[in-house]
Amino acid sequence: MSIKGILRLARVLEAAAKGSVKSRMTANSKYMIGDSLQSEDDIIRDYHVENILRLEAFDNAFVRRSGGRWTYSVVSEVNENRMRFVLDRKGSKKKIERDALLHNVRRLNYAECFNSSER
Repeated sequence: MSIKGILRLARVLEAAAKGSVKSRMTANSKYMIGDSLQSEDDIIRDYHVENILRLEAFDNAFVRRSGGRWTYSVVSEVNENRMRFVLDRKGSKKKIERDALLHNVRRLNYAECFNSSER
């Protein structure tokens, strides 16, 4: 990982530890980093990996954990071969290779996640 990548990850982890990781989040968001998926309506299932690879550092996505549940996460690094995510406030990380992105990453349906009156 490059120095720039390490610094970016450090900022994500610091914000996560403070409970303030809210990239692209509004006051109406019903998720914080590490939360489990509440509704299938909150995600977009992509059929083309390029859509997932458009996510950038500090964007949010749901990542499938080893136990099968989906966790609200923060993108920490993206390149053409893989993506890295911070999964929770403790700073747990996961690297997902390109060929596994469609199975393990879901983009947010912002209309559902941020316009809901639920918290």
